[in-house]
Amino acid sequence: VTIPAALLIWYWWRERWPSPREAAGLALLFAVALSITLADLAFYASRESLSLGYSFVERVQIASHALWFYAGKLVWPSNLAVIYPHWEIGAGNAGAWLYVVAAVAAAALLWFGRARIGRAPAAAVAFFAVTLAPSLGFIDYGYMQFSFAADRFQYLAGLGLIALITRTAIWLARRNTTLEKAAPVVLAAVLAAFGAAAWNQSGIYRNGIVFFEHVVAHNPLARDAHFNLGAEYIGAGRYEDGLEATLIALEQRPEYAGGHLNLGLAYMRLDRLQESKVAVTRAIELDPDYRDGRQNLGEVLRRQGEHEAAEAQYREALRIDPEYASAYAGLAQSLFQLGRFAETVETIDRALELGMEAFAAQTLDLVAAQALGKLGRFDEAERRLAQIAAEAPGDVRPAATRVALRIESGETGAAERLLREALESFEGSAEDLYAFGESLATLDAREQALEAYRAALSADPEHVRALVGAANLEHEFGRYEQSLAAFERAMVLLPELADQSALHRSMGEAAMELGHGDAADYFERALAIDPGDYASMDRLAMLRFNAGRYEDALALYDTMLELRPRSHAVHTNLGITLYRMGRIAEAREYLEQALAIEPGYELALSMLAEIE
Repeated sequence: VTIPAALLIWYWWRERWPSPREAAGLALLFAVALSITLADLAFYASRESLSLGYSFVERVQIASHALWFYAGKLVWPSNLAVIYPHWEIGAGNAGAWLYVVAAVAAAALLWFGRARIGRAPAAAVAFFAVTLAPSLGFIDYGYMQFSFAADRFQYLAGLGLIALITRTAIWLARRNTTLEKAAPVVLAAVLAAFGAAAWNQSGIYRNGIVFFEHVVAHNPLARDAHFNLGAEYIGAGRYEDGLEATLIALEQRPEYAGGHLNLGLAYMRLDRLQESKVAVTRAIELDPDYRDGRQNLGEVLRRQGEHEAAEAQYREALRIDPEYASAYAGLAQSLFQLGRFAETVETIDRALELGMEAFAAQTLDLVAAQALGKLGRFDEAERRLAQIAAEAPGDVRPAATRVALRIESGETGAAERLLREALESFEGSAEDLYAFGESLATLDAREQALEAYRAALSADPEHVRALVGAANLEHEFGRYEQSLAAFERAMVLLPELADQSALHRSMGEAAMELGHGDAADYFERALAIDPGDYASMDRLAMLRFNAGRYEDALALYDTMLELRPRSHAVHTNLGITLYRMGRIAEAREYLEQALAIEPGYELALSMLAEIE
């Protein structure tokens, strides 16, 4: 766009007029530049109606500041930022006027001094200013919403000042023998310094996290930078960091649907599903046709077990984008849980046809195999499983699915044979045996999963995750001695497991069933790790109540009521505890509240009758 103007500056510098042929070429270049400019403006006008509302005086201030800003960064490239903060401007801003006065003074000095110093300096500076002109703010463009300047805008324009500075340095060196001899050393030092600065700056482009951390460090108010940083954190599995960055982004742009979607995604990854649901619902309120919003809400609802509601959201996503593979994938899994197995297979085939990442495709094929097994189409299921096994030889899930299908069809002999074959094929690899057990447990083949965990422990007696898996299953089967022993062994091998309140809760439940006096200790440890562990609170309150420690039980029930204010069971337990403490009027009040929530609740009714 600016090259024809630059060529006119060149003609002026050389003190000659273009020939007729050259003039025709210039006219053609100006026509091309004008066409590009008009097309560009029309294109952006069609995308967004942009009117930033700066006055002419403010635009002069922006342009003057920008010229000095770019010159300064070119000569001394420190504190470079991807998005610079907006400058303070306005008719009453004295600092902004200093840049205007300095720009006018420099232009006048170069123009009126050309007889003494020649036209070259004026030409070089004119080239610099003209090449920057489209981005100086005289015409609104999208990036002005974020900043008035960007280093990349002067990549071509900077050549004018580089030429001027270099030629001036040569002129000075030739006038002084000492300077001329020192020039190579000075040049080498300058190149080394600038090279080091360039090398250092290039590091910010290493990955998205480093890049956006750099952006927000230099400009905490940079629009969308916190949002992009949050997305990068979430993609890298740093969900807490992603949540924090996204919350900052939403403080800056509370009506941005994408920000609420990212917030929901962070909550989902942290398994905070209710908060995720609220955030994603807000994204959809802001943009009802937000495809990804519908998809993510479907995912949250599916994880919460609300499969019919999830199906509705997935179908909305597919209405918006009929070729959205991820929506078909989620829909298929909800259809499977709803028992609509033929539809499950059809939906999975559509998702696979549209294209899925390899592991996700294999996971869908496993679900399709399970659905085919439910339909009694075992040959088709086996073909799917064989294909997965061929594509991913190290994947234990096909073997686990084969076993689970046979168990479900009542073919216990075949299931046992397949289990033995799989255990032998994984023999010696504790990790594979553990993964096999996990897959079986997921498929509800729990007895077989326990065998796999035990096989893993035979291969590696200190495999902590296999110990925990076995302990959980022993607990489910009511074998509390074995469960407690396995949990305690896991804790000894890997003390940091103590950070998991669920394990302490399970150990407490096993100790309760066994009548051990230290059961309460486990629940207290669980609550020390996670003060919001409702189940541990409930068990500990019951133990305190049974031990006659009513004040302690009352404090726990009060906390539980804060967590679940609509729980009829908690209201009832509070009423019973207060009754035992002789606080009859308060007890009656809580029991009546319990019945207001759940009118036919037998325990509350019987306690009220006892009070009367």
